[in-house]
Amino acid sequence: MILEIIGLILLATIFQIFKQSFLSDILGIDLLLFSTVIASSHYGFISGLFVAFLPITISSFFRFRMSMVIALILLIVIALVSSLLEIPLFYLGLITAFIYSLLTFIIFRLMDKDTLIFSITYFIFNIILFKIFF
Repeated sequence: MILEIIGLILLATIFQIFKQSFLSDILGIDLLLFSTVIASSHYGFISGLFVAFLPITISSFFRFRMSMVIALILLIVIALVSSLLEIPLFYLGLITAFIYSLLTFIIFRLMDKDTLIFSITYFIFNIILFKIFF
């Protein structure tokens, strides 16, 4: 159990640092939601919190953005939802990716930021991940 959680944290952290360094912020490509949902559904809410919190915290040392705080808050909600629902992981991924994408779009629209492309690519990327692995 501990090794799986550490693996999810490392995977999400490395990808988050790579994304911040080489990918556009407009694309919703990362492994935070995927890792958080897996950890929360298999190992509980507290594990999901660690998997959401540590990659964002570690990657913020390289490049901090206010959007990371919002992402962390949303991922805490996702960890809670994932730990409570007992449905197949693909459907859990579909539901949580939709919730995260929708809330991200709404919150950033209220802040006058255009996040439509981010929200759409985030949803599609995560659905592809959950479809491939579950």
